[in-house]
Amino acid sequence: MARADDYRIVNICHVGLSYSMVLQCLYAIVVLGRQGSRNLEILTNMNVLLDVKSWYSLLEGLDPPERLVEKAVESGYQAVALTDVNSLMGLPAFVESASRLGIRSITGATLAHPRLPQCPRVIALAGAMEGYAELCALITQIKRLEESATIDEGDFLSLLLQNSKDLRFLVEEPKWLATFQKSHGNRTFGLVVRSQTEGVSGRAKYLESVLLEQAMALGLKSVVSSRVTMADPKRAVVEPLLWAIRTRGIVDLSSDGLAGLGVNAMKNALCTPQALQHRFRDLPRLCQNTIDLFGDLESNVLPSKILFPTPREKWKVSGSVRLRHLCKRGMGRRGYATDAEANKRLALELGLIERLGFTGYFLVVRSIAKKARRMGMSMALRGSAGNSLVCFLLEITEVDPLRFELPLERFLHEGRTDLPDIDLDFDWKTRDSIIDWAIRHFGEERTCRISSHLFFQPRSALRESCRAFGLSNDQIGNFFRSISQSAEELLENPIGAKKRGVPFAFPLEGDRWWRILEGAVALLGMPHHLSIHPGG
Repeated sequence: MARADDYRIVNICHVGLSYSMVLQCLYAIVVLGRQGSRNLEILTNMNVLLDVKSWYSLLEGLDPPERLVEKAVESGYQAVALTDVNSLMGLPAFVESASRLGIRSITGATLAHPRLPQCPRVIALAGAMEGYAELCALITQIKRLEESATIDEGDFLSLLLQNSKDLRFLVEEPKWLATFQKSHGNRTFGLVVRSQTEGVSGRAKYLESVLLEQAMALGLKSVVSSRVTMADPKRAVVEPLLWAIRTRGIVDLSSDGLAGLGVNAMKNALCTPQALQHRFRDLPRLCQNTIDLFGDLESNVLPSKILFPTPREKWKVSGSVRLRHLCKRGMGRRGYATDAEANKRLALELGLIERLGFTGYFLVVRSIAKKARRMGMSMALRGSAGNSLVCFLLEITEVDPLRFELPLERFLHEGRTDLPDIDLDFDWKTRDSIIDWAIRHFGEERTCRISSHLFFQPRSALRESCRAFGLSNDQIGNFFRSISQSAEELLENPIGAKKRGVPFAFPLEGDRWWRILEGAVALLGMPHHLSIHPGG
């Protein structure tokens, strides 16, 4: 409980201040009453950046994680939290870049309803590796919501309230604070977000005051954040285009070119620590809370230990004994039981596999290959795994490395730093069947499918830019068929394209064509969406 001398009571109501301004003033009086000269110390140490979104917040962030880290270091920050929307895709690049440049990397994510953009968002930060695992599981569950026929705000909120031990939840919605506190205790924080350099006013100021009052009433700490989606304000020209693609809307053409359209988005550019301090100069205690929060979080929580798969089957012997038994049986089946050179090669491979810890991996792949054969599927082995006698004996492949004098070292040797893989090829018509079996057999909690990151290429960039500036799918298709230049040629030399003038077949006014070209060039190289990896 606060003591009476914690407050400095003054009569402010008679000077004509609005209710929201009164709340803000009272908050400053209560929270800052005993800080004295420490306020100046706080305002010189705001060198942490809480809410940074890379372009792996698909169609929302504008820059790669590496560029954002570089800009943060140039600006003088000592710690950055990457908080992409329902995504940890950018984390490896973010952590590697931060480690190389000597800045602390904090792992987090912005948790958003997958279908309702108006639903409040919550930022979750991982305290250590356990928090990273909890965050992975939470994002997976949110992604699964997309498959539900009907999902409302309550379904989303119930996921966020599930038991966790190592996540910190930053809540911007006042009505959710008490609910989160019941589930997560003092790991719940109020979140004050200010992106505009001129501060907050009007309704935003009122909502901020309500949040602070609610957090204070619950005994919760609050922190501050600037929402960063780009390293450089010049990148803001792309934001309206991404918004149109993301929402299937149309870019507002009332401004002069993309530069005019992106003016409002510049508020989300990464600013200096000094500018951030100035933005929150009226909330020094919250600035200190933010710094203290970063101090409680570990940097680089990505797992570094290799976790080898283990077979689902249970035996009375160890995996190594099981593998040796299967290989010995395979030697007889393949006609090599008494072959001295074959036995020497097998001893070499088995010793290497056991020392490097790959025993379980070979047994897992063997179980998949065995099931595929029983299901009558055609199967082929790709890559250097065909050089392994063990793969041949386990009937993972029909390629005999002894007959064709294939050296093992191309597949596996003591000095190899990357992990070898065994690639099994299946007919595309039956591939999903064996993948589904593997997920059921080993368990959903132990299996995952791999995604491919698809980036904007010339054709997709030009097509999406056309759609964002108002062309229908039919108009786009007809236009592409009628022009002699390819999308690659148009975007490789946009100046030359402008000199040639507006294509005769372009269905709308000429000025829109130049904006489409400008937008398509800006999109090139950015992540567009995810796809299932060809390997499953």
